[in-house]
Amino acid sequence: MAKKRGTGRIIKIYNNYGIISSSSFNKEGIEEEFPFQITKDMILEEDGVTYVNYFEYVSFSLNNADGIRRQGRIIEAIEIQGQGELLRQLRQLPNQNYVRDTIEKLKMFNFDVSDIEEMNDTEIYEYFKIIDFQPRMRNYLVDGVFISKTSLNLFIPEGTSVDDFKLKPQIIVVLDKIDQKFRLYLMEWVLQIENAIKSYISRVLTDQNARVIVSETLDMWKRKKGTKHIEKARIVKQYRRDSDSYDYILNEFAPIEDILDQLDLTELREFINYWYEACKGRFMSRQLELIKHAADFFPELSVLRNASAHGRSIIAGFMDPDFNANWDMEFDNLERRTKIKSWVLYEILEQSWIKRGVDSESIPQRVQTIYGNSYRRSWVTLNYIFMKLISFLDPHAFGIFREQADFFLKYPLDIEEHFESLRNVNLLNLRLFHMGFTTMEQITGIPAPYKEIANEAFFIWEHYMN
Repeated sequence: MAKKRGTGRIIKIYNNYGIISSSSFNKEGIEEEFPFQITKDMILEEDGVTYVNYFEYVSFSLNNADGIRRQGRIIEAIEIQGQGELLRQLRQLPNQNYVRDTIEKLKMFNFDVSDIEEMNDTEIYEYFKIIDFQPRMRNYLVDGVFISKTSLNLFIPEGTSVDDFKLKPQIIVVLDKIDQKFRLYLMEWVLQIENAIKSYISRVLTDQNARVIVSETLDMWKRKKGTKHIEKARIVKQYRRDSDSYDYILNEFAPIEDILDQLDLTELREFINYWYEACKGRFMSRQLELIKHAADFFPELSVLRNASAHGRSIIAGFMDPDFNANWDMEFDNLERRTKIKSWVLYEILEQSWIKRGVDSESIPQRVQTIYGNSYRRSWVTLNYIFMKLISFLDPHAFGIFREQADFFLKYPLDIEEHFESLRNVNLLNLRLFHMGFTTMEQITGIPAPYKEIANEAFFIWEHYMN
């Protein structure tokens, strides 16, 4: 069957992609925005100047592409055909000079570069080295983490200037150190969840009465996943006295704890599903049901685990709406383009905002800021699993999490106390709120990232503590 084609209008052209506005794929006739990729045949160069050639009005099909920057899929426009007059737009790639490009971005977000702007490139580069500013730190220069000079102009009191609210570039370096600490915590917390579940499974399945369940679970694993993990587990204790506790000669498998040690989060989810199937009709418990429920969230949990392990900025990913290529389309068409109301955590977050007097009509959009961003969804999921499962399964691990999270996330409610804390920041003992008022909340009303991140965790905590 041929794909349905729609018609629309190209409303934005960037260097590498554009945006089509169309109502063809919405039953209510509401306009939606779909991204599309600029192709080589759309590029024209004349007299050393590069342009993008395009038609304003187009027909196109839709495609579900892999969501590289977020969990799930990205809906994009493909097979674009134009009609009418051919238009062109200047294609301006940024200055490839790292130093000058960084200076421009700093100025865009109202950082004070007056002392270094007139230096030559070598001097500026040395200055960045002295303050420990790295190229990757430019990822923090986005709306939401900071506030652009253009946006700040809309909020400043009459008689003042944006120049009165300049920031020092060193703030970004501190922010990155906080982000690094956050990443370490996230990796540790995900590992705590993994270990708590693996420890419980090992404890249950080493019982003599569980032999049949173990055998059936591993038989299913062997049929569907092969023997690679089992073979690795069999050599863990090879030529060690510890191997005497298991019969490796007459048994084709290995101790269950050694097999579990070979599994990452995705594989652990598959193992839990096989284990659950083998337990049906024989052994069921609240713990097993909760573990099976938690395993359904492992793909979301992997988002923060993988990002942290690869050194990607967590705070920038939390706050940047551009992280989701379909953000505008989903935000404007929640009922049709998302499954937000069926999300397990929707009701918990809804209740939290109702308690705070938020208008019920605006709550779906507030939840979408979390649901539509894979980092934020992963974050509330992590807190949900700790509160719902780990608190019951492994109280000791839960206690460690709460102690660490309390220290890192909690922030002063009194503004004077907050300012006093910022005057005495210990770089070896950083907390999330030490990034300061990066969005000028006192003037703009836009919460700083530390407050958004912490509050989303607190919403989940409150639900289970009340």
